[in-house]
Amino acid sequence: MAADAGSEVAWEEILKKRKISLGVTASLLSDGYDSAEVVTQSFETLEAFLVHMKTLHVEKKLGDAAIESAAWDVHPMRGRCKLAWLAAVKLCGDEDAGASKISGDSGDSAGSAPAGKVEAKLDCTEHKRLESQFCKKNKEILSESTTPTFGLMQILWSQKKTCWNWVAWKKTLSKALAANLARQGQKSDRNDKHASQHDRYLSILAEAQGVQEEQTHEMSGGAHKVFNVVSTRCRGMAILDVVTAGPMRSYVDSFMKYYTKEYPEKSGLRPPNVEEAEEGDQMAWEELIRLVDSGLTWEEAVQEVIVVREFFAVHMAGRMRLPKSEPWKGKGRARQPWEVQSKGVQEDWPKRDGRRGGGDGKRSFDKGKGDGKGKNKRPKSSLCFDFQQGKCERSAADCRFIHRCQNCHLDDHGAKTCKKDA
Repeated sequence: MAADAGSEVAWEEILKKRKISLGVTASLLSDGYDSAEVVTQSFETLEAFLVHMKTLHVEKKLGDAAIESAAWDVHPMRGRCKLAWLAAVKLCGDEDAGASKISGDSGDSAGSAPAGKVEAKLDCTEHKRLESQFCKKNKEILSESTTPTFGLMQILWSQKKTCWNWVAWKKTLSKALAANLARQGQKSDRNDKHASQHDRYLSILAEAQGVQEEQTHEMSGGAHKVFNVVSTRCRGMAILDVVTAGPMRSYVDSFMKYYTKEYPEKSGLRPPNVEEAEEGDQMAWEELIRLVDSGLTWEEAVQEVIVVREFFAVHMAGRMRLPKSEPWKGKGRARQPWEVQSKGVQEDWPKRDGRRGGGDGKRSFDKGKGDGKGKNKRPKSSLCFDFQQGKCERSAADCRFIHRCQNCHLDDHGAKTCKKDA
């Protein structure tokens, strides 16, 4: 398709306005991409256009500054190229088709999303606007300890546009917790200043483009930290105007009521630990999502689960407390509660002769050494196999095993001559 002079000038103005370097612009025009119509018809999707621009900037190095391949995905030049392609689509008057090209969908495919309905990621400007709107609406100041990070808001924003899912506690970061993790990372990288500075620049570029590496943290069982994690997610829902702040406060209050509940010592119960509490929170959240999908609003779902059903009274109830082990004052391993014999039952075990009444200090069993010769013997616990066959040459007193018939339990004969089976 031939391009007129007005379209060529408009395309050059787009590239100039988006601050595309002169070397890249000259390469595009010399290759025949001299108008918006030619560009939009040649590159069917935005990704195809960005791949070509990456070749010009990274491989051929036609830009004003060298760009590494690893940094291209979060580089501002990639964003400018994207804006230039969208401007070309708008100039051609085919914005709906351009929206479908961004998602890579062909308009003829069955079940594809309607043109123009592709949702962009949450950007920094919209994020700040939502926080300001929340503060004005609820007349409160956001606390760093319960204000979700930009990464968590991205997750909730995408779920709001698609479908809701429970967010694990290790991914639920507040701004204060994220800052603490960042300080710990800086301490670990203190010896490598150049690498730390490079990573910091990439982090700034990633935040500007809305693409951040997912951060996680180790969860402890402190009540204050659990409260901040649960409140952070609920605060994010309220900032996105998905649900009002009141029902989310009742959710947090009911959760913490059973997590911090104290039980009497005699009851043998304890509150749930952090793993059990996270499991209860997940079950409650999944029930809320099920009710919302069935047609209820978030306010109605929270009222049904927390107030009417008293969900946490069942799933956050007290657990059985394990018995404490007795203190061990001697040497070796301490005995566990299940290893301690019941009261009134003593071990039938001979004491050392050397401790009481003299002797050589050794245990005296069958050999009868020491002062107590022949008095302390190991108790017999099993029947004599030779006696059952009539072959044992020892007497009942001298044999280490019991002389008794295994059939009738009489001690005058063995099993071989027993008449009970006859």
